[in-house]
Amino acid sequence: MCIINKIASSVLFLAVLFLPAAAREKRLVYQGHSPNLLVDRDGNFLMAHLNPSQGISLAVASSEAQNRGIEDIITGPSLSSPVIRQSRTGEIGIVWEQSDPSQDELYFALLREGKLIAPRKVAAAPPSIFSPDLAFDPQNVPWIAWAQCSGQKYFVFVKNLHSEKVWLVNRDFPVSAGTPKLIAGVDQKIWIFWVGQDRGRDEIFASVFEGFAWSKPYKLNSDSRIPHLSPSVELDGTGFPWIVWSAYDGHDYEIYGSHWNGKTWSKEEKITDNDGTDSSPALAFAYGAVPIVVWSQFSGKASSVAGKYRSGLNWSREIQIASSEGHFNKSPKIAVRDGRIGITWQSGDDIEFLSLSFQELGRLPSLSAKRSDYPPILNPALNDNQYTGFGDSITYAEEHGYLPKLEVMLSQKYGPSKVFNEGIGGEGTTDGLARMDIALANHPARYLMLMEGTNDIIFLEISMDTVTFNLEAMARKCLNYGAFPLLATIIPRNDWRWSLQIYKNRIFDLNAKIRSLTERIKIPLVDQFNAFYYYPASQGGWTSLLLPDGVHPNEKGFTFMAETWLSAIVPLPFPPAGLRLERIFDEVLFYRQPGNMLRWRNSPKLAAPDQVEGYRIYRKAQTGGAKKFELLVFLPRFIYLDLSEYQYFDIRIVQSSKYTYVISAVRKDGIEGPCSEVVNEYF
Repeated sequence: MCIINKIASSVLFLAVLFLPAAAREKRLVYQGHSPNLLVDRDGNFLMAHLNPSQGISLAVASSEAQNRGIEDIITGPSLSSPVIRQSRTGEIGIVWEQSDPSQDELYFALLREGKLIAPRKVAAAPPSIFSPDLAFDPQNVPWIAWAQCSGQKYFVFVKNLHSEKVWLVNRDFPVSAGTPKLIAGVDQKIWIFWVGQDRGRDEIFASVFEGFAWSKPYKLNSDSRIPHLSPSVELDGTGFPWIVWSAYDGHDYEIYGSHWNGKTWSKEEKITDNDGTDSSPALAFAYGAVPIVVWSQFSGKASSVAGKYRSGLNWSREIQIASSEGHFNKSPKIAVRDGRIGITWQSGDDIEFLSLSFQELGRLPSLSAKRSDYPPILNPALNDNQYTGFGDSITYAEEHGYLPKLEVMLSQKYGPSKVFNEGIGGEGTTDGLARMDIALANHPARYLMLMEGTNDIIFLEISMDTVTFNLEAMARKCLNYGAFPLLATIIPRNDWRWSLQIYKNRIFDLNAKIRSLTERIKIPLVDQFNAFYYYPASQGGWTSLLLPDGVHPNEKGFTFMAETWLSAIVPLPFPPAGLRLERIFDEVLFYRQPGNMLRWRNSPKLAAPDQVEGYRIYRKAQTGGAKKFELLVFLPRFIYLDLSEYQYFDIRIVQSSKYTYVISAVRKDGIEGPCSEVVNEYF
């Protein structure tokens, strides 16, 4: 480890775009990543962050956002995760990670006048350490927490740097663990919170140390069926801890919270409720009594930093702090001294810092993210020869990617076809889920090809269970919209992460969950991973399909990827064609049976009719009946002798009523295709 102390010569400038007028001229922009913020006893804001050279720098700004310099405080290979905290006496400590291919190391030092004092190694292990955090107890003793992976198990450790004692706090819940957060109350309690799993999805766990041992872990959320992520903790003016986190509410991710009253934790409270995805909350207190929460929100094409504060028992309106459409605004951090607020966040490849008063915060405009009206489940407006590719940079890839190649292949096979590109570089599944509704509405495509999760692999704080949950939520949004999703596994990678078992395990784990997901909800699996992984060695093997970065396909790889998508599209149960409806009477001797005769054919795109198990016929009354289609009957294909045209006589009708029908084909593996065109009865 090499430690230096010098003033950076550039990189700081003022900017005013995308900010409300009240916040302009109080923003600074830095180059770098992973900011962590505090306000010192003199009212200066200190921000530790990774600089473009992958060292760790410390930026100092006044309460009025005047630049007071940037100092490079640590250099060395593979530095990450800087966290700075302040003791009650004003001492500032910093913890960070340093990695090489064989070992992860965790370091701590005090920070005085831009210099590290007595740096020390806190922990070391084969590559597996992540998400460190730091807190000072009332005696100014530093405590360090971190997550660590060993095989298929995840652990949360806490270390007291005075006694050198280390505790494992999640021994009974090793399935998943990440994002530990430490806080030391004035009542001598040391609290730790983390994201973990019991029998359900990711939950918010807590444990408290009261002088001798850690309590048995318990949960702060109520519903284990949905993911709970990204906790942030802070003490109120009485020294009691508050916590906020992000969780799925059935539509998107919202912000939730709870607080300790000296005896018990409050029931979890839903803080936000809007049409965007709210994630990565951060918490602080103004005047010791007013909690302020900031978070990142993705809604449609807009990426925002938003905020709320609580007055009495009520939370304020949702406030727009910054917004843009050109890049992501994410992972905000907040620090407050009395009524002066500092907020920093990642904005593309830059870090933005904003300083404002509590009164100025209250004057910022409201966040515009109201719930939308969604189309009905059936969407006959979608075009059967149009497709959307949805994902990250592997999908985006512009004219060099698999989508243009696939469009040519589809057009050659089915006639003129269109493939739309809804890929965004660097996107994870949480952000993908946030923009799925907009992507669906952007194009009249009946089929959506979903491949995402590669970027989630590198963030150890995100469990593969949560990534799978997000993928399922995206697939269900497609189904509810009337679009038909195909879900792909993610491809292998040949970068340095592939050599580390922890990342390789995550790739295999996610792909196993994707395969299980497609089987469970009955949508087509496109196993891009196996297609790549087992690419013939005689043709160069799977590494010959990738660019030198080891992550993105090359020209050969994109062509192969397009062929793999096509191989999954060809056997789809395409919607039946030529649906016709006629009211007739079946005359048997002296009895005339009224009914509706339906006739249809297989889609001309259907490649293997013998793989169709049968047809589902849905019906609804045009007036006075159900507003949604209901399943009328399933007809096995084997009952038909004439396979050029199929028919069904519906006798379960009220003669004075009129009906509407649609039909779908069901494959032998249980996958149901999109519905036919709607046919209405007229008489």
